[in-house]
Amino acid sequence: MLKKIFNQLLHLSEEYLALLSEENCRLCRQEIIKPVLKDDSFKGNTSLAFVNLNLDNAYFKNYFKASQTICNYCLAKAYPDKVFLTTYDLIDDHVLTVLSATQYKGHAKWLIYQLKYLKDSLIAIDLAVFLLKAWLGLKPIISNEIRLDNYLIVPVPLHPKRLKERGYNQASKLGQNLSRLTNIPFNSKAIIKIKPTKSQQGLSREDRLINLNGAFIGKKEIVKDKTILLIDDVITTGSTLKACSQALYIAGAKSVYGLTLAISLKYK
Repeated sequence: MLKKIFNQLLHLSEEYLALLSEENCRLCRQEIIKPVLKDDSFKGNTSLAFVNLNLDNAYFKNYFKASQTICNYCLAKAYPDKVFLTTYDLIDDHVLTVLSATQYKGHAKWLIYQLKYLKDSLIAIDLAVFLLKAWLGLKPIISNEIRLDNYLIVPVPLHPKRLKERGYNQASKLGQNLSRLTNIPFNSKAIIKIKPTKSQQGLSREDRLINLNGAFIGKKEIVKDKTILLIDDVITTGSTLKACSQALYIAGAKSVYGLTLAISLKYK
Protein backbone atom coordinates (compact mmCIF):
# COMPACT_ATOMS: atom_id res chain seq x y z
CA MET A 1 0.00 0.00 0.00
CA LEU A 2 2.78 2.45 0.95
CA LYS A 3 4.62 1.66 -2.29
CA LYS A 4 1.45 2.33 -4.33
CA ILE A 5 0.93 5.68 -2.54
CA PHE A 6 4.57 6.61 -3.12
CA ASN A 7 4.30 5.82 -6.85
CA GLN A 8 1.15 7.93 -7.13
CA LEU A 9 2.82 10.85 -5.34
CA LEU A 10 5.87 10.51 -7.58
CA HIS A 11 3.75 10.72 -10.72
CA LEU A 12 1.74 13.65 -9.36
CA SER A 13 5.01 15.49 -8.71
CA GLU A 14 6.04 14.87 -12.34
CA GLU A 15 2.68 16.25 -13.52
CA TYR A 16 3.03 19.28 -11.24
CA LEU A 17 6.52 20.07 -12.53
CA ALA A 18 5.32 19.73 -16.11
CA LEU A 19 2.45 22.15 -15.50
CA LEU A 20 4.74 24.66 -13.79
CA SER A 21 7.18 24.65 -16.68
CA GLU A 22 6.45 25.91 -20.15
CA GLU A 23 6.52 22.54 -21.85
CA ASN A 24 7.19 22.53 -25.58
CA CYS A 25 6.41 19.65 -27.89
CA ARG A 26 9.51 17.50 -28.37
CA LEU A 27 8.72 17.21 -32.08
CA CYS A 28 7.36 20.56 -33.31
CA ARG A 29 8.72 22.64 -30.38
CA GLN A 30 5.45 24.56 -29.99
CA GLU A 31 4.07 25.28 -26.51
CA ILE A 32 1.79 22.47 -25.37
CA ILE A 33 -0.34 22.93 -22.30
CA LYS A 34 -2.46 26.03 -22.88
CA PRO A 35 -2.98 25.70 -26.66
CA VAL A 36 -3.96 22.03 -26.38
CA LEU A 37 -6.53 22.66 -23.66
CA LYS A 38 -8.05 25.72 -25.32
CA ASP A 39 -7.95 24.95 -29.03
CA ASP A 40 -10.97 22.97 -30.27
CA SER A 41 -9.01 21.77 -33.30
CA PHE A 42 -7.13 19.36 -31.04
CA LYS A 43 -10.22 17.63 -29.69
CA GLY A 44 -10.55 15.31 -32.68
CA ASN A 45 -6.99 14.07 -32.38
CA THR A 46 -7.37 13.42 -28.67
CA SER A 47 -10.64 11.54 -29.07
CA LEU A 48 -9.09 9.56 -31.94
CA ALA A 49 -6.38 8.33 -29.58
CA PHE A 50 -9.04 7.35 -27.03
CA VAL A 51 -11.09 5.49 -29.66
CA ASN A 52 -8.04 3.64 -31.04
CA LEU A 53 -6.97 2.48 -27.59
CA ASN A 54 -10.54 1.77 -26.50
CA LEU A 55 -9.85 2.16 -22.79
CA ASP A 56 -12.20 3.11 -19.98
CA ASN A 57 -9.46 4.24 -17.65
CA ALA A 58 -9.74 7.39 -15.53
CA TYR A 59 -5.97 7.79 -15.45
CA PHE A 60 -5.76 7.53 -19.22
CA LYS A 61 -8.60 10.01 -19.77
CA ASN A 62 -6.51 12.64 -17.99
CA TYR A 63 -3.30 11.56 -19.69
CA PHE A 64 -3.23 14.35 -22.24
CA LYS A 65 -4.05 17.10 -19.74
CA ALA A 66 -0.82 16.99 -17.75
CA SER A 67 2.78 15.88 -18.18
CA GLN A 68 2.34 15.97 -21.93
CA THR A 69 5.56 16.20 -23.94
CA ILE A 70 4.09 15.68 -27.41
CA CYS A 71 1.32 17.98 -28.64
CA ASN A 72 -1.88 16.36 -29.85
CA TYR A 73 -1.18 17.28 -33.48
CA CYS A 74 2.23 15.55 -33.43
CA LEU A 75 0.82 12.70 -31.35
CA ALA A 76 -1.75 11.98 -34.04
CA LYS A 77 0.99 11.98 -36.71
CA ALA A 78 3.49 9.92 -34.72
CA TYR A 79 1.03 7.44 -33.21
CA PRO A 80 1.88 3.98 -34.63
CA ASP A 81 -0.55 2.59 -37.18
CA LYS A 82 0.48 -1.05 -36.70
CA VAL A 83 2.50 -3.26 -34.39
CA PHE A 84 5.38 -5.62 -35.22
CA LEU A 85 5.51 -9.21 -33.98
CA THR A 86 8.73 -11.22 -33.74
CA THR A 87 9.42 -14.62 -32.15
CA TYR A 88 12.62 -16.18 -30.87
CA ASP A 89 13.42 -19.76 -29.85
CA LEU A 90 14.81 -20.21 -26.34
CA ILE A 91 16.18 -23.25 -24.55
CA ASP A 92 13.83 -25.95 -23.18
CA ASP A 93 11.37 -25.37 -26.03
CA HIS A 94 10.35 -21.94 -24.78
CA VAL A 95 9.44 -19.30 -27.36
CA LEU A 96 9.72 -15.56 -26.77
CA THR A 97 7.02 -13.47 -28.50
CA VAL A 98 7.76 -9.75 -28.77
CA LEU A 99 5.34 -6.99 -29.81
CA SER A 100 6.86 -3.65 -30.86
CA ALA A 101 4.76 -0.51 -31.26
CA THR A 102 6.60 0.97 -34.22
CA GLN A 103 9.84 1.00 -36.23
CA TYR A 104 13.02 2.54 -34.86
CA LYS A 105 13.13 5.50 -37.20
CA GLY A 106 11.76 9.02 -37.64
CA HIS A 107 9.80 10.43 -34.70
CA ALA A 108 10.15 7.29 -32.60
CA LYS A 109 13.94 7.22 -32.93
CA TRP A 110 14.26 10.88 -31.96
CA LEU A 111 11.96 10.56 -28.94
CA ILE A 112 13.74 7.44 -27.68
CA TYR A 113 17.08 9.23 -28.08
CA GLN A 114 15.84 12.11 -25.93
CA LEU A 115 14.51 9.71 -23.30
CA LYS A 116 17.64 7.58 -23.24
CA TYR A 117 20.50 10.03 -23.66
CA LEU A 118 19.19 13.56 -23.00
CA LYS A 119 17.66 12.62 -19.60
CA ASP A 120 14.18 13.80 -20.63
CA SER A 121 12.31 11.26 -18.52
CA LEU A 122 8.90 12.93 -18.91
CA ILE A 123 8.81 11.62 -22.50
CA ALA A 124 8.25 8.16 -21.01
CA ILE A 125 4.72 9.22 -20.02
CA ASP A 126 3.65 9.85 -23.62
CA LEU A 127 5.68 6.96 -25.02
CA ALA A 128 3.89 4.59 -22.64
CA VAL A 129 0.75 5.29 -24.70
CA PHE A 130 2.64 3.95 -27.74
CA LEU A 131 3.78 0.95 -25.71
CA LEU A 132 0.18 0.38 -24.68
CA LYS A 133 -0.63 -0.33 -28.32
CA ALA A 134 1.91 -3.17 -28.28
CA TRP A 135 0.23 -4.58 -25.17
CA LEU A 136 -3.18 -4.42 -26.84
CA GLY A 137 -1.69 -6.28 -29.81
CA LEU A 138 -0.35 -8.96 -27.49
CA LYS A 139 -3.56 -9.53 -25.50
CA PRO A 140 -5.36 -11.64 -28.17
CA ILE A 141 -2.31 -13.91 -28.38
CA ILE A 142 -2.36 -14.66 -24.64
CA SER A 143 -6.09 -14.48 -24.01
CA ASN A 144 -5.94 -17.72 -22.01
CA GLU A 145 -3.71 -16.01 -19.44
CA ILE A 146 -5.66 -12.80 -19.05
CA ARG A 147 -5.97 -12.59 -15.23
CA LEU A 148 -4.02 -9.42 -14.48
CA ASP A 149 -3.07 -10.47 -10.95
CA ASN A 150 -0.86 -13.18 -12.49
CA TYR A 151 1.00 -10.62 -14.61
CA LEU A 152 4.08 -8.61 -13.80
CA ILE A 153 5.61 -5.74 -15.78
CA VAL A 154 9.40 -6.05 -15.59
CA PRO A 155 11.92 -3.67 -17.21
CA VAL A 156 15.15 -4.88 -18.79
CA PRO A 157 17.64 -3.89 -16.07
CA LEU A 158 20.78 -1.80 -16.26
CA HIS A 159 23.96 -2.72 -14.43
CA PRO A 160 24.25 -0.58 -11.25
CA LYS A 161 27.29 1.23 -12.70
CA ARG A 162 25.41 2.18 -15.88
CA LEU A 163 22.34 3.13 -13.86
CA LYS A 164 24.43 5.50 -11.77
CA GLU A 165 25.91 7.09 -14.89
CA ARG A 166 22.54 7.57 -16.63
CA GLY A 167 20.52 8.48 -13.55
CA TYR A 168 17.54 6.29 -14.39
CA ASN A 169 16.56 3.23 -16.41
CA GLN A 170 14.46 4.27 -19.41
CA ALA A 171 12.83 0.81 -19.58
CA SER A 172 11.81 1.21 -15.94
CA LYS A 173 10.23 4.61 -16.65
CA LEU A 174 8.26 3.10 -19.53
CA GLY A 175 7.20 0.12 -17.44
CA GLN A 176 6.00 2.28 -14.54
CA ASN A 177 3.80 4.34 -16.83
CA LEU A 178 2.46 1.26 -18.63
CA SER A 179 1.59 -0.16 -15.22
CA ARG A 180 -0.45 2.95 -14.40
CA LEU A 181 -2.36 2.62 -17.68
CA THR A 182 -3.09 -1.10 -17.40
CA ASN A 183 -3.21 -1.68 -13.61
CA ILE A 184 -0.71 -4.52 -14.09
CA PRO A 185 1.79 -4.66 -11.19
CA PHE A 186 5.31 -3.37 -11.86
CA ASN A 187 8.52 -4.67 -10.32
CA SER A 188 11.99 -3.43 -11.19
CA LYS A 189 13.73 -5.99 -8.94
CA ALA A 190 12.45 -9.14 -10.68
CA ILE A 191 15.65 -9.42 -12.72
CA ILE A 192 19.05 -7.88 -12.09
CA LYS A 193 22.11 -7.38 -14.24
CA ILE A 194 25.16 -8.74 -12.47
CA LYS A 195 27.71 -8.42 -15.27
CA PRO A 196 28.78 -5.07 -16.72
CA THR A 197 28.71 -5.36 -20.51
CA LYS A 198 29.86 -3.08 -23.28
CA SER A 199 27.28 -1.35 -25.44
CA GLN A 200 25.45 -3.61 -27.87
CA GLN A 201 25.57 -0.92 -30.55
CA GLY A 202 27.79 -1.92 -33.45
CA LEU A 203 28.16 -5.55 -32.34
CA SER A 204 27.23 -8.45 -34.60
CA ARG A 205 24.44 -10.86 -33.61
CA GLU A 206 27.00 -13.43 -32.38
CA ASP A 207 29.00 -10.85 -30.42
CA ARG A 208 25.83 -9.54 -28.77
CA LEU A 209 25.02 -13.04 -27.47
CA ILE A 210 28.57 -13.50 -26.14
CA ASN A 211 28.48 -10.04 -24.55
CA LEU A 212 25.31 -10.88 -22.59
CA ASN A 213 26.22 -14.43 -21.56
CA GLY A 214 25.60 -14.79 -17.81
CA ALA A 215 24.68 -11.11 -17.44
CA PHE A 216 21.22 -11.51 -15.84
CA ILE A 217 19.69 -13.32 -12.86
CA GLY A 218 15.94 -13.60 -12.17
CA LYS A 219 14.53 -13.43 -8.64
CA LYS A 220 12.61 -16.64 -7.94
CA GLU A 221 10.67 -15.16 -5.01
CA ILE A 222 9.24 -12.47 -7.33
CA VAL A 223 8.71 -14.18 -10.70
CA LYS A 224 7.76 -17.77 -9.83
CA ASP A 225 4.53 -18.78 -11.67
CA LYS A 226 4.07 -15.24 -13.04
CA THR A 227 3.45 -14.17 -16.62
CA ILE A 228 6.12 -11.56 -17.28
CA LEU A 229 5.79 -8.59 -19.63
CA LEU A 230 9.42 -7.70 -20.30
CA ILE A 231 9.84 -4.04 -21.26
CA ASP A 232 12.57 -2.40 -23.33
CA ASP A 233 12.83 0.65 -25.56
CA VAL A 234 14.24 -0.92 -28.75
CA ILE A 235 14.73 -4.47 -30.01
CA THR A 236 17.39 -5.13 -32.64
CA THR A 237 18.58 -8.74 -32.76
CA GLY A 238 16.60 -9.79 -29.69
CA SER A 239 19.75 -10.76 -27.79
CA THR A 240 18.99 -8.72 -24.66
CA LEU A 241 15.37 -9.81 -24.38
CA LYS A 242 16.34 -13.44 -25.01
CA ALA A 243 19.01 -13.36 -22.29
CA CYS A 244 16.57 -11.78 -19.82
CA SER A 245 13.83 -14.26 -20.73
CA GLN A 246 16.14 -17.23 -20.15
CA ALA A 247 17.03 -15.88 -16.71
CA LEU A 248 13.34 -15.37 -15.86
CA TYR A 249 12.39 -18.89 -16.96
CA ILE A 250 15.24 -20.34 -14.90
CA ALA A 251 13.84 -18.40 -11.91
CA GLY A 252 10.43 -20.05 -12.40
CA ALA A 253 8.41 -17.62 -14.53
CA LYS A 254 5.31 -19.22 -16.09
CA SER A 255 5.58 -17.26 -19.36
CA VAL A 256 7.62 -14.35 -20.70
CA TYR A 257 6.54 -11.91 -23.41
CA GLY A 258 8.36 -8.85 -24.68
CA LEU A 259 6.95 -5.37 -25.26
CA THR A 260 9.12 -2.70 -26.86
CA LEU A 261 8.52 0.78 -28.15
CA ALA A 262 10.33 0.17 -31.40
CA ILE A 263 11.98 -2.47 -33.54
CA SER A 264 15.11 -1.95 -35.61
CA LEU A 265 14.84 -3.92 -38.83
CA LYS A 266 18.57 -3.64 -39.55
CA TYR A 267 19.29 -7.24 -38.58
CA LYS A 268 15.92 -8.74 -39.56
